[in-house]
Amino acid sequence: MADTVHDLAQRPPSAILVGLLTQMVQLSLTGARGEEKTFRPLEVPATYRIGWPQDVEPGNVARLYARMACDLREGTRTAPSFEDAVILHRIIDAIERAAESACRATP
Repeated sequence: MADTVHDLAQRPPSAILVGLLTQMVQLSLTGARGEEKTFRPLEVPATYRIGWPQDVEPGNVARLYARMACDLREGTRTAPSFEDAVILHRIIDAIERAAESACRATP
């Protein structure tokens, strides 16, 4: 897939859900190839989901725990950290401040 798709987008099923606990809803993956200007739905291969819970929330938690366990075993850092959460919350705060004031805000 990475060799054939040039642009990717991951979206929640509804614009209303943007910024709201997107880890709790099924996201869709879309992409465009080459000179295409229109994004089309991309199917995630079923083999990527084998062995994981089918429901979104338990599946996401299981995958995150597996990444954390792997990081501990192998000394890597693939799972999000507390520092990642702090950065994300600063960005969300800046977005909220900018929306309220109609002025640019920085994290």
